[in-house]
Amino acid sequence: MKKKKFFQLFIIFLKIMVFSTTMATSQNELPQQSLDPEKYVMSMLTGLEAIEVGDSLLLKGIKLMENHQYKNAFEFLNMALGIAREEDNPRLKFLVKNNIGIGYFRSSEYASSLHYFKSAYYIARDKLAKENQLTAMNNIAMVYNENDEYEKALEFLIKAYERANKAGLKDKAVKYSINLGTIYIELQQFSKARAITEEALSHTEPGTINNFYAKINLAKSYEMEGQLREAKNILENSIKLNSENKHNQPFGLASLRLAGIHFNMGNYLKAREKAGLAVKASIQSKSIQVKYHALDLLSLIAKKLNDYQKAYYYLQEAGKVYREIQQLKDKQRMFELQTKFELSQYEFELKATENRLLVLQKLYSSIIIFLVLLALLGGYTMRVRWVNMKQKNYLIQKKQEIDTLELEKTKAQQLALEQKMRRKDEGAKLKEKLLLDELEIKNKEISSKALVSAAKNDILNHVLQKIEKINDSENNGIASLKKELKNTIDINKDWNDFVIHFEKTHSKFFQKLLNKHPHLNSNDLRFAAYLRINLNGKEIARLLNITNASYRKRKMRLKGKLELDGNQDLVKYIYSF
Repeated sequence: MKKKKFFQLFIIFLKIMVFSTTMATSQNELPQQSLDPEKYVMSMLTGLEAIEVGDSLLLKGIKLMENHQYKNAFEFLNMALGIAREEDNPRLKFLVKNNIGIGYFRSSEYASSLHYFKSAYYIARDKLAKENQLTAMNNIAMVYNENDEYEKALEFLIKAYERANKAGLKDKAVKYSINLGTIYIELQQFSKARAITEEALSHTEPGTINNFYAKINLAKSYEMEGQLREAKNILENSIKLNSENKHNQPFGLASLRLAGIHFNMGNYLKAREKAGLAVKASIQSKSIQVKYHALDLLSLIAKKLNDYQKAYYYLQEAGKVYREIQQLKDKQRMFELQTKFELSQYEFELKATENRLLVLQKLYSSIIIFLVLLALLGGYTMRVRWVNMKQKNYLIQKKQEIDTLELEKTKAQQLALEQKMRRKDEGAKLKEKLLLDELEIKNKEISSKALVSAAKNDILNHVLQKIEKINDSENNGIASLKKELKNTIDINKDWNDFVIHFEKTHSKFFQKLLNKHPHLNSNDLRFAAYLRINLNGKEIARLLNITNASYRKRKMRLKGKLELDGNQDLVKYIYSF
């Protein structure tokens, strides 16, 4: 038993030495976070168990991951995983794999993240408690939800919810039921969304965060079905119960939704009040998305109330927040690309490290075998035979070493070539990703310019209509002012400017579309262009000065002109040109 433990400790020592050597050469390494392998090995030899070392490495990896040092974090986590495998400890295996999955998820590597979460789930399912299973299942659903694969996310969340209920884990069951309600709403299954949300509400106290989120989900399901009054009552009651928590995110979100409902019901003063509350709450909770939508809604409300100065002010403020959102998204994209590059570099270094570790293990095994043979050999009478055997073995070994070296040389050359090709492929993929990101940014610029232009023309048209009601004979300067305003509103010029910017980003889009569908008119082409730059229905309706219902009819009419089946997606088809 002592020999076995010594052997295990020596293997762990080799692994830590190899990994720490790799880490010492890393440019992203912080000195205070470096690992002292001798300290760990001495601790083990003086009574510290290997699993305790694994737990220590796990904690170090988690701390590094919280500081966004994913490459170094993965080195510690993989060392902990190696110890967990040698000690055959399911708990440590589960924790390490789950945290590696979290690291990949945060860096948007969803395929790798899903692999580790599923691996953690199988470990928990076979050898650990139900709580661990539920954690893994929720994480798997989170990955599918992030990829908009709602049906798959639903499958795992339903299992997690049912098992949490069966095991009496009410807090987890409430969390999963709220998540289920959100996904059912995305799938437009509103009756199911309300049923599961009511179940969550029955297990939460009024005024709690979970209760607040559940009420928001419930109101959203009614609102999307057109039952605005029911949604309004639910949100007003929730906001009243949480009036002391105006700094939290759900308060801002609920206020924004309530403002939108009042706006759709024509209660513009109430809508303005609730939108103002949403802005204040978003500032306190640092919820920039809520702030943007609230300011945009305030601009529309001011326009309805004929307060064009405030409408223009809120529109400008919304534009500032929109640009801030785009800047944050751009920073996030750059961070994700950098993290992906570091992780790919780390995986390459990890393979090289594993090869070095394999060589050290073989060397250690050879040394042990040699020592055992040396201890067994004894006696003068056996010495001559041993020398002869050693010489023969030496010649055979030399020949094998030569053969092995030649084989390893060939393999190394082949591996170097494969790695070179892989790096080229990764570079090409990275370049393609950067080009796609640049295209998306340009699309956002085009759509932003179009929306600002549309808002300007809306305001000028409204002012012009009011001026036209005034008798020209009362003021000789009115006619001149009307002419000047009409000259300012040049829809064709705005469209021509849009086409110029659009063609720079999407070369020959109109030509390709007309070549395949020559019967399309100018309105169809304009509608298709707005879909191509990823504008939503509300924004397109605003640009075309039509209602949301007219937008849906026009969308169906264009789909018919393009001769698309009912199952075919119009936006995906437009993106193919």
